[in-house]
Amino acid sequence: MGMMLLQMNDTEKEGDGARAIINSEVLLLMFRSTSRSKKYAFEMLRLISKVKCQMTEQMAARTVYGRFVNWKGKYILSHNTELYMAHMYNAYNTVYYRKLSKVS
Repeated sequence: MGMMLLQMNDTEKEGDGARAIINSEVLLLMFRSTSRSKKYAFEMLRLISKVKCQMTEQMAARTVYGRFVNWKGKYILSHNTELYMAHMYNAYNTVYYRKLSKVS
């Protein structure tokens, strides 16, 4: 399990969408092997089947490579898009609430 976490972190840093799908396939098997993680296995299966079979090539590429954002444009500096959006949301709320406190 530890090697899988290292693999997932490396995939995120490099922004490698093809490896992200391979990681999803391995996670599907790992989630399927435990009785408490069946719903996660189903979601992995759904993602893999959509990307490989149901979506057009353009939509599949957007789905796979749209998970990563590279702030500086350098190699191995990609980040998860959800993490980026969470940081942006927190920064916006901080600035917004500071302005509200000055107005009152």
